[in-house]
Amino acid sequence: MAEDGEYIYDVQFELIGTDGIVFEDEVKIDDFKLKSEGSGIRFKIIGTTTIKLDKNDYKLARELAMKKIQQELLPLLVLTSNEGHIINKLTVNLRPIIKRDGKNVSIMVVNTIDVKDEVHAFKIITKDTVESYIKELESYKDKIEKLSKEDRENFLRAIRYWNRGKVDDDKIDRFIDFYIAFEILGKNLAKNENQWVKEICEDYGLRREYDGAKINEIRDALVHAKHKKLSKETAEALAIKYADEFGKDVFKLIIDFLNEKAQ
Repeated sequence: MAEDGEYIYDVQFELIGTDGIVFEDEVKIDDFKLKSEGSGIRFKIIGTTTIKLDKNDYKLARELAMKKIQQELLPLLVLTSNEGHIINKLTVNLRPIIKRDGKNVSIMVVNTIDVKDEVHAFKIITKDTVESYIKELESYKDKIEKLSKEDRENFLRAIRYWNRGKVDDDKIDRFIDFYIAFEILGKNLAKNENQWVKEICEDYGLRREYDGAKINEIRDALVHAKHKKLSKETAEALAIKYADEFGKDVFKLIIDFLNEKAQ
């Protein structure tokens, strides 16, 4: 229970993805506890954490819980699984508050539940591998903490867009989300602002063209009504065909960015 003046919210959430991680036993990562539920090919991660406030504000607690999961947990899971995860159900409950007034003691109990729409966690983390997995998580966490404020903001934004693309069923939207992540990091790394796509693809060993069309041309044709080199129909066909391959390249750039900037 929390004392008067301290508001502690217990947060429970589900992470669901097309693939990802399966924890054989409960795993503790900083203030998060994670376990897997399911069988066969249908698994989800059940997580818990806490949010502390100096006032009773459910809306703020929920916003901070979402931000905490997105910024402190999801990047680590994405980096260690090369898969996307979506926050599904999110429950935020205020712990009972003890109020003392002289000899009188009262307990305030408030329960509020918020459920997100269903969306769609398999790297098996067993008792034998959990220690090495935690070390891998901590390694990525240390590198993220070494980033400058600007680089960290760019990195976390890129991770969010990559994760969003990874779990999107629409491959055209997936390609666009991957490209946004690619652009956030690429423009940060490139020395030539006008030729940044060419420079990044050459320097980091990424594929620049798909069936003769440059990735920036595909992106431009997807988001603009007209394009001088590609029709929208051609761009959509290429995005559908190559979205996942492009996503793998962008993930490689995410890792390279982190390793390079965390020096």
